[in-house]
Amino acid sequence: MTEWIFSVLALCVFATILCKVLDHYNKEFSLYIAVSVIIIVSGFAFITLSPVSELVEELFTRAGLGEDFIIILFKSVGICYITELSSEVCKDNGQGGISVIAELSGKIALIIVSMPLTKTIIEIITDLSAY
Repeated sequence: MTEWIFSVLALCVFATILCKVLDHYNKEFSLYIAVSVIIIVSGFAFITLSPVSELVEELFTRAGLGEDFIIILFKSVGICYITELSSEVCKDNGQGGISVIAELSGKIALIIVSMPLTKTIIEIITDLSAY
């Protein structure tokens, strides 16, 4: 199952080298290649994650945790990946300040998404301390 990662990494390295070579001749074409590889690899990664999401859903159901917690988990992971990708794109283009703001925005989004979970944990702790 993990053999695909070598093909994906090879594609990424090849695309990076191709983009560097094409940067000298046609920057727009280099950008098109980079975006295309990002879309293809991201789509493939999400398709590959399907069994993992099913397993996580099964584990949460067995543990008696509601669907809300699964949604929070997947939203959080998505926010992390998108934030990291955005931040790295900004850094690669020499925009360190924008990269920092992208990371800060991602952290704020994580706090907002996790508020229902935080509320539930505080309620559990409060209930336990009442005994």
